[in-house]
Amino acid sequence: MNNSTRFENILAEAKKDQVGCVQTAHSSNIASLINHYMSQNKIDEKTMANKLKTTPRKLSYWTSGSHNFSLIEISKIEVALKIELIPFLQINSMKELLKDQ
Repeated sequence: MNNSTRFENILAEAKKDQVGCVQTAHSSNIASLINHYMSQNKIDEKTMANKLKTTPRKLSYWTSGSHNFSLIEISKIEVALKIELIPFLQINSMKELLKDQ
């Protein structure tokens, strides 16, 4: 393997690590928002699990911060709790972002 290929492999691994860090941060933020919602509304895990149409065990995993949420799961949570987990994706936010391009 030549030096150029080694360098490209190192860069590829670094990008994977960055993506993993960002994904972990997003998962932790979503878990924190769910926990905050439960605390603010004085909802226990069982009630919250029912509200989200999942099991208390799965909810516990979600709120641990290590779950890699799918867009479908995020959407179901947003609809069930009437909150926004990804406000950036709102139409107005997207228009604002894209106006400079």
